[in-house]
Amino acid sequence: MSLYAIIIALFIVAGLIVSIWGWQNIRKNRQSLDWPSVTGHVQSSQLSVNITPDIQYSYQVDGVDYEQTMKFPDSMISTPDVAKLEVEKYPVGKQVTVYYPAEAPENSTLTPGPGKDAWLIVVMGILAIVFGCVLLLFSL
Repeated sequence: MSLYAIIIALFIVAGLIVSIWGWQNIRKNRQSLDWPSVTGHVQSSQLSVNITPDIQYSYQVDGVDYEQTMKFPDSMISTPDVAKLEVEKYPVGKQVTVYYPAEAPENSTLTPGPGKDAWLIVVMGILAIVFGCVLLLFSL
């Protein structure tokens, strides 16, 4: 087997790993669609130093107060424009719907389900696999 074929095979394996990781991420995030929800409030909303939105919100479940920092999907690419839009979307004092798993209400989110770009990771992995297979076939 040539070095070229080994590199292509590694490219295919990387595509497979990316696809599996993306699919698991989507599957995990879909679970949040069934979580209960409560009303919360945005406590702070600003741009952080590393160009990501820093949004903190508070909520209460069964008489216990929680404060959480909004987490963004791994697939979200933060640019200054995206971060600014998120900060504008969640101004201080805004009433928000907070979704949380019943068994761990401290692990909440404002955006249940997979992010809109979540499928992009899976598609990129599949494209890498297909591209690698085509190159491998033509190199034999």
